Amino acid sequence: MDDSLNSSEPTSRTARRARLLSASDGGSVRKSLRERLRILTLIPLFFVASPASAIELESDSDVATAGYYQLKWENGDKEVRFEIEEADNPAFDEARELYQGRDRATVVTGRSDGIYYYRARTVGVDGSTGDWSDTVKVEIDHHPLSRALGFFSAGAIVFIAILVAILIGNRRYHIKESV
Repeated sequence: MDDSLNSSEPTSRTARRARLLSASDGGSVRKSLRERLRILTLIPLFFVASPASAIELESDSDVATAGYYQLKWENGDKEVRFEIEEADNPAFDEARELYQGRDRATVVTGRSDGIYYYRARTVGVDGSTGDWSDTVKVEIDHHPLSRALGFFSAGAIVFIAILVAILIGNRRYHIKESV
């Protein structure tokens, strides 16, 4: 064996590797390093071929009364596409695709009263899909029509009162001007 391997002099890591490779031990060190390099070069291919999973899907409200709500999702990978499904039952029977693309959020509007379920997954460039996220449940419970008509009526009364005040003020101003 090479005596320089047993030297107590401080050496750089690269120099020690070079001495190890030049050691005559039947090439086992060289084969071991080749195998490690081969494995290290294959690891990035594994991550490119499979879409990332572990999607965090969430809604900005559990009960939506305003007629709209936002779904947001994230998984950390900026290059991945997402598929979002919507269903009216937690088993996702007859689910429909709500969205597919690279965005990280969408606003949902126009839903009737009821309970809706959402889930998300990643879609790879090659068409492969990741696991579904946890299900998000959103209940739609619109404001009653009587409340909406009450707000409309209150707004109409305020509008008419302001209009009358402007007209009366304008008339008084013109009467003072003419005197």
